[in-house]
Amino acid sequence: IRHESALRPGAFTTEVLERLNEDALIHDEEFGGPIGYSDTAPFSYGYQVYRLTGTNAQMVVWVKRALGADHTTASELVTCLVEKLGSQQAGFLVRHTVRGPGRVPYDLWMVNPEVLTLQADEGSTYRICPRCLTVHRFRRLEQCTGSTCHTTLQERSLEGNYFRQIYTVPLEEAAQVRAEEHSGQVGGQERREIELRFRDAEDPLNVLICTPTMELGIDIGHLNAVTLRNVPPSPSHYAQRVGRAGRSGQPSLISVFAGVGSARGPHDQYFYRFPERMIAGAIAAPRFRLDNQALIRAHVHSLVLETMGLRGVEKLPGRPLDLLDLSREGYPLYADWEAAYRGGVSRCLSEIVVAVEEAFAGEIAEFGWFDRAFVEGTVQGFVGDLDRALDRWRAEYRRLDEEREALNRLLGQEKVDPAMNRRRVVVEAKLQAMREGEGDWYLYRYLGGEGFLPGYAFPPQAVALSFDDQEDELARDPAIALTEYAPGNFVYYRGQRYEVTHARPRTREMQPDVEPVLVCPACGRAYHGAHETNRATCVCGQDLSGVHPRPCLALSDMFAKQRARITADEEERLRLGYVTTEHYMAGGRPAIYRVWAGGRLAFRMTVEHGGRVLLLNRGQREREGEPRGFTLCRKCHRWLVAGREEKHVGTPTDRGECPRGARAEDLLDGLWLVQTLQSDLVLLDVPLPAGAESEVFYTTLMHTWLRTLFVTFNLDESELAGFLTGGPDDKTPWRVVLYETSVGGSGVLASLAEPGRLEMAVARARELLHERDPQGGCERACYECLLSFYNQRDHQLLDRTAVLPLLQAVEGLSVELVEPPLQGPSFEELDAGCQSNGERQVLAAIRDRGLPLPDASQKAVYDGDEPIAVADFFYEPHIVVFVDGSPHFRDYVANADERKRRRLRALGYRIVVVRSDDMESCLDDLSARVPQSVGH
Repeated sequence: IRHESALRPGAFTTEVLERLNEDALIHDEEFGGPIGYSDTAPFSYGYQVYRLTGTNAQMVVWVKRALGADHTTASELVTCLVEKLGSQQAGFLVRHTVRGPGRVPYDLWMVNPEVLTLQADEGSTYRICPRCLTVHRFRRLEQCTGSTCHTTLQERSLEGNYFRQIYTVPLEEAAQVRAEEHSGQVGGQERREIELRFRDAEDPLNVLICTPTMELGIDIGHLNAVTLRNVPPSPSHYAQRVGRAGRSGQPSLISVFAGVGSARGPHDQYFYRFPERMIAGAIAAPRFRLDNQALIRAHVHSLVLETMGLRGVEKLPGRPLDLLDLSREGYPLYADWEAAYRGGVSRCLSEIVVAVEEAFAGEIAEFGWFDRAFVEGTVQGFVGDLDRALDRWRAEYRRLDEEREALNRLLGQEKVDPAMNRRRVVVEAKLQAMREGEGDWYLYRYLGGEGFLPGYAFPPQAVALSFDDQEDELARDPAIALTEYAPGNFVYYRGQRYEVTHARPRTREMQPDVEPVLVCPACGRAYHGAHETNRATCVCGQDLSGVHPRPCLALSDMFAKQRARITADEEERLRLGYVTTEHYMAGGRPAIYRVWAGGRLAFRMTVEHGGRVLLLNRGQREREGEPRGFTLCRKCHRWLVAGREEKHVGTPTDRGECPRGARAEDLLDGLWLVQTLQSDLVLLDVPLPAGAESEVFYTTLMHTWLRTLFVTFNLDESELAGFLTGGPDDKTPWRVVLYETSVGGSGVLASLAEPGRLEMAVARARELLHERDPQGGCERACYECLLSFYNQRDHQLLDRTAVLPLLQAVEGLSVELVEPPLQGPSFEELDAGCQSNGERQVLAAIRDRGLPLPDASQKAVYDGDEPIAVADFFYEPHIVVFVDGSPHFRDYVANADERKRRRLRALGYRIVVVRSDDMESCLDDLSARVPQSVGH
């Protein structure tokens, strides 16, 4: 429409929209500029153009269908009609001139606003498309204009239509609806104000649009109606959400919607088929997997603070500025505070250990790694762990401080830039919030997010996105952030659109920390890091000598800038999305089971605690060929997408866009984003049935198990995932890998080995696949059984009839333990206890040489009740391994080390020192000692 609001959207916003009452403004669509039709105007950033007569032009497609014309005739007819409607005599269409690339003028056809009349229709019967439900007013033709609607219009009465009834109620009789958002994207203080307004009977606010934030014990007062847009994953979630209403004996109305379709989850689809089960069942105690060193270590830290607080040691402050010396390079802990806490830990050590042993008596008896040495090592390392947990705070504060200085310099030299000045205000406010511990920077909340203290919101590995015009940060689980916060993606937050433009990567020697990843082309197993990728063959036997590792950047926090408009090329890029893959990595503690049915081996099941899955984002999907990966500027950490590389880097004649003067050699290209997840896994080795198509069978089997477990164990779709990897032999060409996405795992997958659990899941799977459906069920797959929005790329492979015979054949199954899990700590658990990169390198070298893994890391060694030293690694019963990096080469440190080691030798311990400058020969010494002394 050739109206000023669309032709000059900026002026229209300033002159009209910004002057309206905020409560009255219901239009939040942003015009990007003129919109019209043309067959000659090129696509451009300054306007939006649709084609009149292209191959897929909607009007040509409709004319062909409505009149039975061929493409040429339909195109000529559309062109002729546009000219006639745009003639001076008719005046229905008008031309509007726009400037394309190179300022070349082009005409766009638009509707003349002078011929438009908006009028409320008092009729109730209309001609409607039965597919898309669009109302048409054609007098003769009966074809819908929708490009995919091959339907005949039908006359329908809309007299009973809910929305028509609502929109035709006189204003004086209509119910006033005032709504506010109540979600994690709304700040805590603002949420509290919204809750107070909602409780106030005089305030017009009467509707809250909520995410599960409303579950968390919030008393909302006289709430009498709750509407759930989907079915919660468990009875406890249901009770929490609907329990907000009807308090103190007042009546309440609960409405729960369940449906099928691409946008509905597995619980919705299941309860749509079985609505009588929607509120059935009992609230079960939540499952927690406590066999998790990181989780236990966080609770031990909490007990350290509690015990020392009771003994008069200074309380940990809530403001980082009271803990960190911001006037010194690196923002170290205040020396007096550090000394006080180290002394407090030493004095209260035995009391803290007793408190931990009392609190976790059951877990200490159950888990072999959870012994006094682990507790004492964690307590003694409290201050060091706290110091390391503050590293992300330091890095972010340093980055913002440097940005503030750069902004101040630029604003002092150049004409005032409003956008730059707004950014400076945001940066200064965020620095203030970080110093004062406001919001998510409150020290206890921050430490919970880092995994140092128990956290009850986002997991310790959550990835944060910060914004150029707001102090807020938006945290996401890594599995979601891998694509949602991927370079060049657009994120919508608080009504604004943002583009992910910069990384905040981990660095090594002031450079982004890039490590190689090697993926086996045969079985899909991944190897991560210099030590693991330096191999000639995969464990499956595949030759890897011709496979080159790819550079990978660990998924890190990201930065986004506000964008008002996106181009057609960007829309296409977003539509194509990203190529993400999942890969199995060895390293957990596996327990192997055989599943028997009818006296025959049906399949093998491996339950692996602490297993590793490597998640990869390989780059933006291309129309043809493999993705090219991502490009990152080493200097300014900007992601360069859509051909921005040439403009970004400097040349002898052009400085380039990089604010730090990057050259071509400063670009890291072909990067993959990588995230390692350590959790519980289940590996299913199911032989391929005779006559079955391999890809169809295993893809269907994987999605069947996922959707079955969601429903059987009341899981949300984000809590469990799966993929296929290479199988062990020709009879089992593919292996199904299921994994829990929560760090450490919740124990759901491990419970499949418990009596009756697997059999219960199989029964639910058969029900899910329409085994006893009175209507017979779907032909292959439908949204009531296997299809969902998230697995749409696999829809053509899903066939319930491929796996239903297998599930029927294992009725009355039994589970037999073949190989119990190893009792010693896994590589990942030892790696998590390492205190330096040098220790991690030594541990990886021990594994790569095929040596037995140590029995403990960071183990305190005692003479009676007196601690002598902390061994970096320890082999039972008496081999102590120290890893000496460059700090140990200083004379005073070396002298102290030698005194401790003499005492250990006198007590009968055998000492192995691995020096960073002579690692190979030191490891030779270790390999000579370990086999003689350790019976692994």
